[in-house]
Amino acid sequence: MCATTGRSETNGSTAGHPEMIWATFEHVNNSRNAPYSYTNNANATINVAQNNAGSWLFSKTPPLAPANQNQPLAAVSGADLVATTAAPIGPSDVLRVNPWGRPGNATSSNTEILSINNSVIGQLLAGDVRKNYIHTGTTWTIGGAAPSGGNQVGTNQMANSTMETFFQPSNCFSCHGTNQYPVSHIFSDLKPLFP
Repeated sequence: MCATTGRSETNGSTAGHPEMIWATFEHVNNSRNAPYSYTNNANATINVAQNNAGSWLFSKTPPLAPANQNQPLAAVSGADLVATTAAPIGPSDVLRVNPWGRPGNATSSNTEILSINNSVIGQLLAGDVRKNYIHTGTTWTIGGAAPSGGNQVGTNQMANSTMETFFQPSNCFSCHGTNQYPVSHIFSDLKPLFP
């Protein structure tokens, strides 16, 4: 994970899947979440409202503009980070549109992602810096085919607030599913290290 931006995108292979499995992790204080729901241990549906309070790295408190409407306030120029507008470099009122990677009524999927986070975080020792990060989704394609609109599964509308901020809803395949970045589907040509 990249501690300076609070962003991490990982990928890897899974037995029986020739494609990469794309997952994204974020620092818990990166950005606000749009409303979502999940099922708790008592089998009750919990509706979580959009949180505009708090201290966010990529959003003002309270937000001053519509979410994700501002243009990026900074860009890379050589080895420098430079302002792209007259405004100072700072928060852009970012909102994770699909907080756990699925649009609409995704209570079941949200519950799975939150359960994974609770399980992993619950196993970490007190003070472990990894407790500051959450898994926000994972996606792949059916049968290892090149990504298209109809074959992406998992939490296929996950968008990391540091990478796909202004491209929501989207996912890793917005870039990695093209010939420009053909790294998504190379595993069919590789030989396993272990039989």
